[in-house]
Amino acid sequence: METRVHDPEEIKQKAIEMKQAGYTNREIMETLGIKNKTKRSPTA
Repeated sequence: METRVHDPEEIKQKAIEMKQAGYTNREIMETLGIKNKTKRSPTA
């Protein structure tokens, strides 16, 4: 089974459409396979 590589613009447009349709950010990220790079473990 091939893994489809999405065009960043395609993902961005789909995320915008989902947001306008009322999806939460979490739902959008999970559906589109977007990883939140801002969540980092605190370094001490």
